[in-house]
Amino acid sequence: MGQLGLALKKAKQVKNYFPSLGNYHDLDAFEKNSFDLVFVVEALCYSAKKEVVLSEVCRVLRPEGRFIIFDGYRAKDVSQLEDDEELALRLTEKGMAVDFFATYESLMAKITGANFSIKFEEDVSRFVIPTMLRFERIASLFFRYPFLAKILTHFLPKEFTYNAISGYLMPTLIREGLAKYMITVLQKD
Repeated sequence: MGQLGLALKKAKQVKNYFPSLGNYHDLDAFEKNSFDLVFVVEALCYSAKKEVVLSEVCRVLRPEGRFIIFDGYRAKDVSQLEDDEELALRLTEKGMAVDFFATYESLMAKITGANFSIKFEEDVSRFVIPTMLRFERIASLFFRYPFLAKILTHFLPKEFTYNAISGYLMPTLIREGLAKYMITVLQKD
């Protein structure tokens, strides 16, 4: 059962919860001003057209509706990075199937022109470190036992094995201030 299947199962227990599969670049399936709340969890980073997502979410939100974003970002612009830092970030992006992690500042620039105001923002990087350390421990097994890793790569999807690199690097990237995890709450103006 995938994520949508699990959401549909849980939705049976809640009267006003209707999960559906869609594309956040095109929310035409939903009427203008039809939601009080929209949220995205660890998925906005996959969009190369964040301004389109912001526009679509703004369209479907009622006035003063909220858009809550939980996501990761580069903490520094490319021009501020050493070569090894850039390599670590690129490997992490590839492992997570993200074309390019944007900086938080670049998202803020897009929000400025998107009919939203920022109601709350918090860097919660320190709170995700314990989870990242668990991923790092699991990923380190993959690298510590290359024979086992070689066997696993034959049976698991290649995306899963790529993710081991991200799991291994993420705690260091966050601790070193190269990546960060933010909660942002926007309100439609």
